Amino acid sequence: MMRRWAATVLTGVALVAMPVVLCAQPVPAEPDPAPVTIDQVGRTPGGPLTPQEEAFDKQLRQSYSVVDQQQGPLEGAWRLLAADGKPLFGFQLADLPRGGVEGAWRDLRRPSALGGSGFIAVIYRDEDSLRMNFYEREGQGPTEIVLTPTGSGQWTGNLWDESRKVPVTMQR
Repeated sequence: MMRRWAATVLTGVALVAMPVVLCAQPVPAEPDPAPVTIDQVGRTPGGPLTPQEEAFDKQLRQSYSVVDQQQGPLEGAWRLLAADGKPLFGFQLADLPRGGVEGAWRDLRRPSALGGSGFIAVIYRDEDSLRMNFYEREGQGPTEIVLTPTGSGQWTGNLWDESRKVPVTMQR
């Protein structure tokens, strides 16, 4: 009898204490009604940053700034346009701190083509010009681009492939 009484009392205490325990749990944060996109650098999906997260974020931004300052003026994405303004090629260039430029190309006229992108074989730059060679199609000669800088951050010149010479402009 005593056992049954003890079990009943303990069960009753547990049932009475359960709402208290449930109330003591932290309430999860409500999700933001609008999703946070990658370009919204001031917002985070989990609420405000902790001091440790803010310190990490600050250090990350400073490190990026130092690396960015070491890059040359050709660093980044460029588009090559025909004289009529139609996009021909997209380039992603790495203007390396130790000197030299590397890059990749993409044919903007045929964006889904299997052979519509690749690495630039040769990039030569001096103070007066920029020369790039790459192979658009297997078995054909190189596509060559020779450009000179304009004062406005653009480059102008010509594109040569096996059959034509096209006046072009390269811009960001």
